[in-house]
Amino acid sequence: MRQCNRGRYVTSDVYAADNFYLYTDDYGELRLTNVDNQYTISEVSIQKVRLNEMNSVLYPVNWTYNSYNGSVVNVR
Repeated sequence: MRQCNRGRYVTSDVYAADNFYLYTDDYGELRLTNVDNQYTISEVSIQKVRLNEMNSVLYPVNWTYNSYNGSVVNVR
C-alpha cells in the first residue's frame, strides 16, 4: 500500500477500471451505462454543461477546466 496526496491510501489490487457504453435505446433515447472490472453496472446521467459552468461542475471532484488550451486537469 502506498500513500498518495492528502493522506489517502491507494492500492492497485482494488482498482476497477470504468468502461462506458454510449448507445441509443429502443425508444431513441441516448443512454450511457458504466460497467467496471468488478462487473458493477450502473446507469450514468448525461447533462449538457456550458463552458462557463465547467469549473463549478468539476470542482467537487478536484478537476478544473483550462479555457486557454481546452484541457481538463486534476488539481489535487
